[in-house]
This record gives sequence, structure tokens and C-alpha cells, in this order.
Amino acid sequence: MNIYRLVLFGLCPLFASINADASLQNDTIIDGKAIKEVVVTGREIVNSTDKTIINVGANVKKFSHDGYSALSLLTIPGLNVDPIDETVKSHGAETVLCINGLPASKDEVKTLNPKDLKRIDYYSNFHPEFPTAEGGVIDFIVRVRDNGGMVMAQANENLNRWTGSDMADWKFYSRKSEFGVQLSGDYNHFTPGKGPQSTTQMAFAGGDVTKSVFTNPSATHKNGIKGQLSYMHRFDSGTLRIAVSLKDGHNSSHKNTSQRIESLETIDVESRDYTHSDNTTPAFRVQYRNVFKNKATLSIGMSGDYTDTRQQRRYSAIDSYQSCTKEKYYRLKPSINASYLVTKRYATHLGVNYYYDKSDIDYKENGASSLSHLMNGQLHIISSHAFKVVPNVFHVTFQAEGRVMTVDDGDRYTHTFLTPCVFYNVKLPHGNTIRGSVGMGAFTPNMKYYNTIEKRVDEYQMIVGNADQKIDYGTSAELTFSSSHKWGLFELYGKYENNRRPLYEDVVCDNDRNVYIHTFRNGGCFEKFMANAAVVLNLIPKKLKWMLCGEYHYNKGHFDTKKDCGKMMYGSELTYVNRGFQGKVSFNSKLKQYSQLGYLETYPASLKVAVGYTINNLHLNLYATNPFMKTPRENSLIIGGYSNATTYYNPRVDYNVFMLRATYRFTYGKKHKYENVNTEDGHRSAILD
Repeated sequence: MNIYRLVLFGLCPLFASINADASLQNDTIIDGKAIKEVVVTGREIVNSTDKTIINVGANVKKFSHDGYSALSLLTIPGLNVDPIDETVKSHGAETVLCINGLPASKDEVKTLNPKDLKRIDYYSNFHPEFPTAEGGVIDFIVRVRDNGGMVMAQANENLNRWTGSDMADWKFYSRKSEFGVQLSGDYNHFTPGKGPQSTTQMAFAGGDVTKSVFTNPSATHKNGIKGQLSYMHRFDSGTLRIAVSLKDGHNSSHKNTSQRIESLETIDVESRDYTHSDNTTPAFRVQYRNVFKNKATLSIGMSGDYTDTRQQRRYSAIDSYQSCTKEKYYRLKPSINASYLVTKRYATHLGVNYYYDKSDIDYKENGASSLSHLMNGQLHIISSHAFKVVPNVFHVTFQAEGRVMTVDDGDRYTHTFLTPCVFYNVKLPHGNTIRGSVGMGAFTPNMKYYNTIEKRVDEYQMIVGNADQKIDYGTSAELTFSSSHKWGLFELYGKYENNRRPLYEDVVCDNDRNVYIHTFRNGGCFEKFMANAAVVLNLIPKKLKWMLCGEYHYNKGHFDTKKDCGKMMYGSELTYVNRGFQGKVSFNSKLKQYSQLGYLETYPASLKVAVGYTINNLHLNLYATNPFMKTPRENSLIIGGYSNATTYYNPRVDYNVFMLRATYRFTYGKKHKYENVNTEDGHRSAILD
């Protein structure tokens, strides 16, 4: 789901961000103080009143190959960095990644040269220019190149299945300008020996039906390619960035199952579910950022993309169904943000962001056509006021957001919200800090859940969205205690969320048609509580680290009935960097919890291994996920006379994965600076699957 939230955590870093843009781009941070470019040995992690400052060590710079690998080798409590899937999360929430203050895509972080890293600023809770960043913001501060160029090539190949992705990137720098060309592609041609298994029980007026499904070897064929052009120009006090891209994807799958249907008469049947889809996505982004002499900043941006999706499905078992879906999806996002340091102790920020999404869908099933037109518009106006009550000791921020949400599916609905938040930050002696917040937010379902086209799942099930959904407030509170020392790091973290009427999946029996219909309704409140304790030990300074953590999850939801679940989980990471070698082993124990849609989800224990070696400009890395293991994910749903339990066997995709990554990068020209720009071109769709 898309969740646009204002339940934000931490303290407003306006003072730090304004000063960094104005004067600290060429400085090094040591224990919270700026000094000019000299080599100084200082503490790796420094907790300031606004953020965590990470001074990246020479070992990490030299032996990591991109932003993800560098971040992974740093081992920060609460920050889950997966260099295999190239994701970064803070306590389970997606983290926004930036380069020199501007948002960066996955490809930008992959092409970032760690040798250019000066430091990393980690806003673990809140950044004024990214108010919906639930998992905080990580800002890579790098040198800006002004001559020469950089070439990078990367190949990612799975060793035990024919799947991979490749990328070639070239940048040319000429004084105040940068030109970039990038070509990337991915492929997946794989037939697993075993797939998901499920048992569904359905109570009908004419008698109960039990359906057991065993997925046989089923082939997947997927190919995608993307090309991008980018341009950047630096003015005396500002930067202009432009990027355009074109992405094309193709995916076909043949799902073959053996089914046993037990009712008045037991039937064994083979089913085939063939799905073929193509999508084309052109995208663009324009950004301009200016830093004025009075330390005010102004950022103006516009991004957009368009996705044309064509999907065909043929399903045959007891009955046969054939469907065709065509969708045109438009997205546009203009934004403007301004910050001003009024006095040494007071800063203000105003941001206006608008999100526009539109989907036109034509769905045909066995010749019968259904049309759907959906529009979702959201206007966010955010005002922040940050006060240094006691400079460098206690900061507090008051923020309010006005939000106008409009949904149009033939009938137009408009909702208006005003959500206040209070953030506080206390810097204690001996490298300790406390960050916390209490705030309100609003929940917006993904647009696809408004799609009222009824789609066939199988002989006994159909799925349809619900246009009559309520959007309501949520509340949240967070508290973090972090401590930085020469021996390592320690963090205590607690978080509570209460969403008043979130969406859940309901299942209703239609005895006239002898089917169960899956739809989506507003339930009662959904509560989540999480407590985490983590410690990082510098076993061998700058070479070997060991992290241990324990985390307790509890959630309770009012769906058709009240359901709750509590679970304790544990994790450990061991990281080694020295003499060109990098290695990381991470383990997380089993987790069981309810999703907001009402499913009881069980995530198995996870073991990930990453080892690598660097030879000059060549980086070789070997990754493994749950090697030589079988760790399927499970979920279940029980509502009224309907129940379903599914075990997701996904060998060589979710477990028993081995992957080789080779990265080659070289730069030419004088030692210079670096910046980048990319587009937001994710495949977007309101098609309800």
C-alpha cells in the first residue's frame, strides 16, 4: 500500500541542512565540528542534536563498490542494509536515500563511487524536506567532480538459476556541467521444481468445498531494459538537474498446478494459468536547488512518469477463463520547499507537494468488457518551526501539515486533514542522545483498492475493490536512546502506532453465483508496538564488528473480529573489512505478525552471507541467502466461512540463493567532484491482482 504519513519522528534538522548546503560541503565533521579538508582520525559515529554523522573509514571507502555496500559495512543499529536486494530500511520502514541533499534512485546509489565519500548524514527520524520518509533519510555527502569522467560496469548473475541484471554507466564532466548515459537490463528465465501450496475451505449453502492446490514446476520468462540520459549544471549558488528515461518490461509465466476439490464429489484436476504482460514507462525529472547568501534555501522540482500496461491471462481447470487488461497510468509530482534561518536559535520551513495519479483500465473477461477510471490527488502543505531551546543540547520542533485528498472513481470524494506533530531532541554527555516525537497522520490506501472491476481468481473466488473507503487519522509516538563510544554503539528504540480505520481484506459468500468475493473494507483500529535493543562491538577497531539485537513485536487489529499477535525475535551481524576482503554474515530469527490487511504472516529465519574482494578498480562479491536451506514463508486468512493457508515454496529465489556480482569502475581526469540525477520510473499500476 501507499501510505502517505505525517507521523514523523525525530527533530527538525533545518539548522544543519541549511548550514551544510551553505558552507560545509567541503568540510569534514569530527565530533560535531567542521574542519577544512585534512586527514584526521576521529570517532566513526557522532551523535549530534539533529542527526547521526558517520565518518566513513578508509577501509570502507577503498574496499566497497557502491553506496549500498559502503552502508552495509558500517553496521548501524536499527538500520537494515541489504546489499543483495539493494534495499535500506530503518526499523522495518523504507529509508529515503539522498546524494548531497537531493533524493537519489537505486541506480544513483549503485553508481556512487565510495572513494568520493566524505561522510554520511543519517537523519534517523525526520527531515523537513522529506516529511513522508517514515524510515528516515540517509544523505551521502560526496565530492563534486568538475572535469574528466567516470565509467562503471556491473554484472549480477545468479549461480544456480538463469537470472541476473547488468548495467553500464558513463558520466562526463566539463567545468560546471555533467552529462550522463546509462543502460541497464534484467532477465529471469527459471523453472522452480516446487511452488506455493495452499488449502482453501469455503462454506456454501449447497455444501462445503475444500480446495487443495499444489504448484508444479512452472516457468517464468522476464526481460527488461532501460535507457537514461541526464544533465546537470551548477550555477554560482544553485544546481539544475534534468533526466529522462525509457523503461520497457516483458513478463510471462506458466503456472501449472495439481488441484483436489472436495465437495459432494471429489475431483482431481490439472490447471494452467498463463499470464503475459508488457509495460512501457517513460519518465522525467527536473530539479533546481538554490542556496542564498542569507542562508535561505529554495528547492523546486517536477517529476512524472507514464506506464502503459498490457496484460493477458488464460486460466483453465474445471472451467476456463480468458481475460485481457489494458491500463494507462499517469503520475505527476510538483514540489517546492523553502527554508530560512531566522535567528541563530530559530529556523522555519515551508513545503508544498502535490501528488497526482490517474489510471484508465479496460478489462475484458470472456468477451465482456469493464471500464474503470480512477484519479487520486493529494496536496500537502507543511510548515515547520524549529527552536534551539538550549543550543547543542535541547532542540524542539513544532510542525503542522494541511492535507487535501481527492479520489475520483466516477464519484468524487474530498477529505481534508490538519495533523500536528511535536519533535524533541536531547544531546546528553558522553555521546548519548534522546530523540522522540508524538504526532498525528493520515492513511491513504493504494489506488488499486478503489478499482471496482470484478476479476476472476478461480472457479470459486473473485476479487473487487471498494470505492466507499474512509480515510482517517492515525497517531504515533516514538522514543530512541542512542549511545556512541570508542568500543561501539548502543541503541534502545520504542514505537507505537494506532491507525483508526485501516483497510482490511474481507471475504463474502455469494451463494447465487457459488463464489466467494474478496473485497476491502475499513476495520477498527490497528495497533502496532515495537521495542528494540541493539549493541555494536568494535572487536577489532575499523576491521571487525559484531552486532547483537533483540526485538519484540505486538500488533492487534479489529478486522471482522479482534485478532492479536506478539512475538520476540533476535538478530546478529558479523562484519569484517581488511586488506581488500569484505565479509558480512547476518541472521534474523522467525517472525509472526498480522498485516493490516488481516493476514497472519510468518516470516522464516533468515541467514545472509556476503563476501568480496577488491583488486584495484575491480570488485568481486559473492552473496548467499539461506544457503542449502528450505525456508518458505507462510500466511493465513480466516473470515467467517472462508479460510486459506498458503506456504510459499520459492527455491533459489527466497532461499538457497547464490549470486555473483562483478563491478568495474575507473575515473579519469584530475581529482574532482561528483553529483548525479535520475528519474522515478517504477512500474506503477492500479490493476487489482
